[in-house]
Amino acid sequence: FQDSINKKKQHAAAIQQEFDTYTYQMPWNSRLFGEKMNLNELIADKSQKFFGHENDKERLKNWYQILADELPLEKGILLCQRENICWDAGLRKRYRNLCIVIFSIMVFLILGAGIVQNERTLEFLRRISFVAPLLYWVYECSSELNSDIERLERIRNKVIRDDEKTMPKLQEIQKDIWEHRAKCYLIPEYLHSIYKNKDEEVFQVAARLEINRLEDHR
Repeated sequence: FQDSINKKKQHAAAIQQEFDTYTYQMPWNSRLFGEKMNLNELIADKSQKFFGHENDKERLKNWYQILADELPLEKGILLCQRENICWDAGLRKRYRNLCIVIFSIMVFLILGAGIVQNERTLEFLRRISFVAPLLYWVYECSSELNSDIERLERIRNKVIRDDEKTMPKLQEIQKDIWEHRAKCYLIPEYLHSIYKNKDEEVFQVAARLEINRLEDHR
């Protein structure tokens, strides 16, 4: 089962890499990215989920901030990479916090019911044994999400470092993003849908501020 999940994550990461390099007009670096594969059949198969209705196609337009078009190519790529990293990190922090909150509520209800009913020790221990697997799941989930967030923070530090971002440096950052996608913890899609509009507004403001900063330094 885990092998199947890992394979799907690798496929998804490869498709995202294909999309990003095409959108960024970024040359394919075989040394960093490996040999370029023909993913047309895989993309055609997986895209059926999104291209079933016209509204689904509309959701995919302007995936990155269109303000990036106002910048030179390298700076536009960097802006999109930064948006990608910040969005992903924010989503993972939300999901981690959500899991902890839901777990805390469930523990409170399960154990609280036993206390209210004044259960005997053996019956109360049975309730605790029911909570234990939930605790293990939350611990595993939080640990993986924390690792993802730390990895994204390391990539972000490369992005915000105040040095000239040449295409080779951007390709190295893109390689880090690709590797992160291939191994990161899977987040339910509904969480992205909930925060999509709010996040886009935030990133639009951030993109405009970054463009203004770059113009001031010309």
